[in-house]
Amino acid sequence: MVQLPPELSEEHVRTQFKKGDILRWESYPGKIEVKDRFFVLLTSCSESDDVLAVTATKKVSLYMDADGKRKFRDFLFVPAGDSQCFEKDTVIDLNWIEKFTIAEIIKLLGAGIRRVGSLSAEQLIKLDERVSASKLIAEDIKTKILQ
Repeated sequence: MVQLPPELSEEHVRTQFKKGDILRWESYPGKIEVKDRFFVLLTSCSESDDVLAVTATKKVSLYMDADGKRKFRDFLFVPAGDSQCFEKDTVIDLNWIEKFTIAEIIKLLGAGIRRVGSLSAEQLIKLDERVSASKLIAEDIKTKILQ
């Protein structure tokens, strides 16, 4: 893949990456293992040098009881096919909010990180509702996400 000059990369990220975008990070260096991960941006890249993101997982059973009831409050369930990039049932976990710098995204853009889609307007509304109702997300973080 062609590497863009830093100034073009920053402009591209700041103008094109927005709240609700879904990023795939290949070989993400997690706490337990290195693996491919999906992240959903909670804030737009145009507003600051940091962007908030949450992880998405196909391990739905960790979040739902056997009868399909939610075990936890702070997540968004996305049924298979409801999003162009989630082929299987997926959970967006709001208990794990990570801050990335624009510089980190630019450094990995094309090599490790790529945008693979976006949440629908309906899914973004549901996501904001979950954030607003959360008792675990700090108020200053909620404010950044909901503005």
